[in-house]
Amino acid sequence: MMRDECAVLMNACTPLVYRRNFFRITGLAVDASPRTIRRRVDDFRHAEEHGDADQEHGHAFALIPPPDLEQIREAALRLQDPERRLIEEFFWFWPTEWNNVDGDAALAAISRGEKGKAVEIWIAGLGVGHNVKVVVAKHNLAVMYQMLALDYEHDALDSDLSEKGLTKSSGYWRECFRLWEELTEDETFWSFLAGRIRM
Repeated sequence: MMRDECAVLMNACTPLVYRRNFFRITGLAVDASPRTIRRRVDDFRHAEEHGDADQEHGHAFALIPPPDLEQIREAALRLQDPERRLIEEFFWFWPTEWNNVDGDAALAAISRGEKGKAVEIWIAGLGVGHNVKVVVAKHNLAVMYQMLALDYEHDALDSDLSEKGLTKSSGYWRECFRLWEELTEDETFWSFLAGRIRM
């Protein structure tokens, strides 16, 4: 019974959860409107027609090699299902304020390709307590560490990881599990997510 209730989540949560994530594929923020999404897909189509598709993938965690237009369209179609959209949003970077993504310094750094700056901002946001800033920083770091660990494992399908790579991957897994565990017990985290669901 429980598996049926969570079918959408179970189907999404594969080792490719981040490699197929619409927001990672396109570089859009999690609050992107349907109109913004359509425009972005059109941008990719025009870029592909002019041979400039690679230039559209410049954010800090862009996939290498970049997705093709068909993958982008398939990802955009998934967002038409509200449950699936929520999952895509859950497994990507959140702003500190849902209605102010443009004012979020860490997300702006991601869009400019400055991963280190975003991580610096999130680490600075970690602190004692259960306020939204702390919760969002933990969530975004958990997403990042989990994504990097899965990226390492994906790359290992083609060639074995070095000892250094294995050590890094293990460290990423430890950090993401620690942060997810802390978040699951945090009421502020669930309240913040519930606020997004209501929106």
